[in-house]
Amino acid sequence: MKLKTKKGHKIFGLLICLWMALLSGCYSKTQIPQGTSKSQLHGYASWYGGKFHGRKTASGEVYDQYKLTAAHKTLPFHTWVRVTNLSNGKSVVVKVNDRGPFVRGRVIDLSRRAAEKIDMIGSGTAKVLIEIEKKPRQSARNMTYIQLGSFSSQGSAEKYSQSMEDRVGDVNIGIYEENSLFKVWLGPYATQLMAQKSLSHLKRKKIEGFILHP
Repeated sequence: MKLKTKKGHKIFGLLICLWMALLSGCYSKTQIPQGTSKSQLHGYASWYGGKFHGRKTASGEVYDQYKLTAAHKTLPFHTWVRVTNLSNGKSVVVKVNDRGPFVRGRVIDLSRRAAEKIDMIGSGTAKVLIEIEKKPRQSARNMTYIQLGSFSSQGSAEKYSQSMEDRVGDVNIGIYEENSLFKVWLGPYATQLMAQKSLSHLKRKKIEGFILHP
């Protein structure tokens, strides 16, 4: 009888463990933020610079801490992503050209310049939303962009984008591939009026562009 009781306890214990594991699995599924899709990711970002500046990245490009780039563990090189600091709502579009971060709990490593754009230099890390940017969502309501240039090669678009950064101020610049062309777009703007004011400001600086209506 004692042997049977021990076996019974073992079986009962196994059933309890299995039940708890199933509950744990169900609970973890509820922790995924609402609205998250395969093209979105929540997590913690960090930034790197200093001794890495001037060194080759995993993609073969030379790391420049003053460019808008990032390191990610799995995203393909030259993928463009929008990183939004969830503590202040500021966002920046960066190109993945390196691998990392290799610190547990972090999902992306930003260049110093990118970290400055979303105000996370002082804190060192920030909880962020990462969204893959294939091209601007023109169909979305209240989204307006300014096109600054269009190029047949990605390298030319990147070079032009970098040259524009210090001239246009604190507005996001992104590069989007469309119809085999690499287009440099400024924005998005919440309204066409805001875009028009920005375009007027650009023209005073002798920078050409035009508004893309959603």
